[in-house]
Amino acid sequence: MRRAYFAFLHLCAAGFFLLAAGAARDYRREILDADKAFDAAVADAGVEGGLAWAGYFAGDGGMNGVPPVRGREKVREAMTPFFAKPGNTLRWQPDFAEVSRGGDLGYTLGSSRRAWTGPDGKRYTNEGRYITIWKRQKDGAWKIAFDGGTSTPPKSAGAP
Repeated sequence: MRRAYFAFLHLCAAGFFLLAAGAARDYRREILDADKAFDAAVADAGVEGGLAWAGYFAGDGGMNGVPPVRGREKVREAMTPFFAKPGNTLRWQPDFAEVSRGGDLGYTLGSSRRAWTGPDGKRYTNEGRYITIWKRQKDGAWKIAFDGGTSTPPKSAGAP
């Protein structure tokens, strides 16, 4: 009887830990998915890309630039001129994510590719690397706290 009782306790404990492990959120997957959704939303928005871009930022989020900007509205203002030009694109793909132990702050790293038409009428492209820092909001959604990156010098892709 005593063996059965301890076997039962072990099964209950094992079941509890299995349930707890299964219930744990995969925060890395969440921010990778958020980053991919961010890319898709901006790509689908076309000339409204600046608005789509800013929609993924926290209210006080910021991004690298000249000068750096902070606040969702300033982010929108900074990105709208680029996306407002037909044919200008910025695409990216995350390839790594990490999340804090508390599950409220994380980052994604990845590669990017930008294409645009210059004042000379030629098409240009460049590639880069980026880091996006994500902060989990009170409602559980992930929003961008900071976005920044580097890029290669532009390459001419020829006439439009």
